[in-house]
Amino acid sequence: MSPYLFTIVLEVLTLILQQSTQIDSSFRFHHNCVKQCLVNLCFANDLFLFARGDVHSARILMDSLSTFKCMSGVVPSIKKSTIFFSNVSEQTKQGILNIMPFDEDSFIKIAKSLWKKWKKGFWIGGINPSFAGRLQLIRSVLSSMHVYWASIFILPSRIVNDLEKTMRGFLWCQGPMQQGKAKVAWKDICVPKYEGGLSIRRISDMNKALMASHDVPIRSASSWGWRKLLHLRPTTRQYIWSNIGDGKDTSALFFLWSDIGPIGEFVTPRDITTGRFNLKSKVADIISNGSWSWPLSWYDKYMVLRTLPVVPLNLAKKDELVWRDNHKKEFQFSTTVVWDAIRTREDEVNWVGAVWSGRWVISRSAYSVMGRLVVVATAYFLWQERNNRMFMNHTRPPDVVSDLIISTVHSRLSLLKFKRNARVVQALTAWGIVGDQVYKEGD
Repeated sequence: MSPYLFTIVLEVLTLILQQSTQIDSSFRFHHNCVKQCLVNLCFANDLFLFARGDVHSARILMDSLSTFKCMSGVVPSIKKSTIFFSNVSEQTKQGILNIMPFDEDSFIKIAKSLWKKWKKGFWIGGINPSFAGRLQLIRSVLSSMHVYWASIFILPSRIVNDLEKTMRGFLWCQGPMQQGKAKVAWKDICVPKYEGGLSIRRISDMNKALMASHDVPIRSASSWGWRKLLHLRPTTRQYIWSNIGDGKDTSALFFLWSDIGPIGEFVTPRDITTGRFNLKSKVADIISNGSWSWPLSWYDKYMVLRTLPVVPLNLAKKDELVWRDNHKKEFQFSTTVVWDAIRTREDEVNWVGAVWSGRWVISRSAYSVMGRLVVVATAYFLWQERNNRMFMNHTRPPDVVSDLIISTVHSRLSLLKFKRNARVVQALTAWGIVGDQVYKEGD
């Protein structure tokens, strides 16, 4: 809830600033903010204040901050706060600095610092990162930049499409997306490696997963944002399971606590009322002396109730909500388990171990090692050839690429040690590898 609380608290400051600038006619907006009457912007835990460079406007801003401080107890960090000037005379600048106890900084200094960090940190290893480097940057940086907002709002589809277009362009084109450059559909890339993808998480799936922790009633006066958020509940509700303890916190009619599903989905409201229950009844209310307390007629009208065993209540234990997947495996709630449940899925592939080493235990038989080396070498040189043709307009004949693959596998096999047997000797001989140096001692 902390992002919402921060937004609510900062909204008070926004109202104070609006009132102060309207009441005092001496306040002058920054020349780029006049049309919008913009004074402040908030992002995460950062606050930006804008005003024309004059003493009167600066004093109004500081008075507003002081009022906000007295109301909320939130105090600006002097050491972390900075003031920037542009086209302000030295005399006016000193007058403003006497009012605002912040350090002055320069836009040019900031720009140079960011440029140095960008050159050193973003383009590591050369002018442009490799395909693998761009993939890692997408997974660790670009896929994280939207998380703050995606945990607060349902992102509009246009925003999601623009973000994913940027990610696709960076992955395939090292810049703006170009027609025909993408070699694999984005939906196929955005699945885990063991399903044949690159483990990039789709923004829309992550948005839903991040929002799944919110659960409140939908009221008629709810805003568009709240309604969009709460309409996600049908997507996730099937996974939210209540492990019964004392039965006092679990809705008997609308929660998932038994394998037959929520009782309220098939028992009519009229029968609930005539059975002396109501829409707020808990599991503890429908159990009495170790037996179900609903009318016997329900067993004939709703045959599925005959298969439902009585849930033993434990008065010393509270009910617990957990995440339960389609295989009835239970997890503590987290964004990761939600994403894995609601994401787009593909069939698992059997070549993942050969391409992404270290994820699964690979057979260490001689034939398995040889096969894996062939797959990896082939994938690498085909990828290298594709890059050379696309970005450098340099083409090698197929025979040259094939010889590179064979020679690479041959060189690698020559450095390994194998247990001697007839099949291994035959296989190594086929690769042109003879002699005792490739066999383990004693074989």
